[in-house]
Parts: sequence; structure tokens; C-alpha cells
Amino acid sequence: MGFDVDLRHVTTMACLVFAACTQGPRLPPWDSDFIRLEETRANLALITQGWLKASPSMAGHPLVVVIEGDGAAWGRDGTPPSDPTPRSGTGARLAAALAQGRSLLYLARPCQYLSVEQTAHCSIHHWTDQRFGREPLTALNNLINQVQIKDHQIILIGFSGGGILAAELALKRRDVAGLITVAAPLDLKAWTEVHQISSLETIRPDGELLAALAMTDFFQCHLFGTNDQVVPINMTLRTARQLPPDTVRWVDGQEHDDDWLPIVTSALASMEKKIVATH
Repeated sequence: MGFDVDLRHVTTMACLVFAACTQGPRLPPWDSDFIRLEETRANLALITQGWLKASPSMAGHPLVVVIEGDGAAWGRDGTPPSDPTPRSGTGARLAAALAQGRSLLYLARPCQYLSVEQTAHCSIHHWTDQRFGREPLTALNNLINQVQIKDHQIILIGFSGGGILAAELALKRRDVAGLITVAAPLDLKAWTEVHQISSLETIRPDGELLAALAMTDFFQCHLFGTNDQVVPINMTLRTARQLPPDTVRWVDGQEHDDDWLPIVTSALASMEKKIVATH
């Protein structure tokens, strides 16, 4: 597909598997066709990883970029996890399946899938109050830039909180052909109010993300579940009124952590056809 990867930041998947078998955490269950990328900032306080699979047969097609959700859940007493690595890894599972026959980059969120020693150096702010802030966004953007895409576009897919960062990246970059968000709280102010949690650092002032998405020219698809208790339907109904017409879809009976693969696969295939048809 014509990707040039900065090998200074790349480790083969074989090395990752060895690390996982010794002292590292469970890693995305991918084969040796994936290579690992890393972005390290602020003296190891922010370590972000990605995994790339390039498919030469898909030359001319957009690179699909999948961004993980917020990761491990908070405690019932409101305490944040000491390790943000997701227990189920919805984004990782989506990426592993969608990579079949595609060039795909999976982006973990900051400080996910690290060793205990690495996690100890990470700032907890990067998976709590600042997880949607400028530093995590820059880290993800830099990982995409490590894959120097020659005359190619990208499709961004973000699960849950990863959908917010996918949307911000779509607005920031000039090579984005499409955006798919999955169970994402795009109206973050409304989401924090619904769950009665403290406000979170964001790139834009309240409401401006939705306003910006309403004025874009790339393809969009925003998927929500009618039974989602994390991103509830009464909130997403209000969100939909601020997004471009025909870009929102509710999945009947779907909960936040249900299997989104069939729905996302269909949405991605439809978007890919539209993108190819316009070029």
C-alpha cells in the first residue's frame, strides 16, 4: 500500500508476544503481520502504542484507524483504575476482525497494554480527567503520522471515548475521508451531567465538537445502542439533532459492551464504497 514506517519506533509482533509471555500485560491478540509503534512523551508520563497491518492488495484504499475506548472501569467507590488497559478490548477486537483484507492501524489509548513498570511512570491524568485533552490527542496523531501515507486517505473508527478522539482527529487532519463513532458520548458535557461526574479537559469548549462535525465534508456514521446505559438514548437523541442528517443510526436492543462487529463491518463497507465512488 506504500506505507513508510519509522523503524525507530517499531517492534515486531514476535517481540511483543515474547514480552506478553513473560512479565507484560495481555496484548491485542494479533498475528505476526502486525508491527508495533510507540509514541513516548513527557519523560515516560505518556506512552501510547499502535499496531499496524499493511495490506499490499489494498493499494489505493483508505487506511482504517481504530481507536480503543477508555479502558478499565472505575471502582464503585469512584476510584480510577491503576491500569487503564481494557478488560475486554472492544476496539482491539473490532480492529483484529476488520483488518482482514484491509490496511489497518489500531491505536490503544495512552498507557494501555503496558508493563507494570511502564504504567507506574504514566500520569494517571492521561486516563482520567485529561483523557480527551491535547496531549493524548497529539500522541494519537503522531502515531498516525509515523505511518507516512503517500497520497492515501484514512477512515477513523472510535469506540466509546475513543470516538471523541476519533472525531477530534478527523477535524484536525486533512487526509480523513470518513469517520465512524461507536457508542461515543460526543456531547461530553451532557454525558458528565448524566453520570454526575466532574468535568473533563477537552480540546474544544462545550458544544463546539458537534457544531464542527455538522460543517464537515467527510463521510460520517455515528452508531448508538437503544439499550446503552453508558451513553443513554435520551442523550443521543439530543446529540443527533446537532449532527448532519442521515449520519446517526440507533441499533435496537444494543448495549454499550455488546458485540458491535456486524454493525461496524456493515457501516465501514458502505462508507468504503462511497469513498471509492467519489474518486
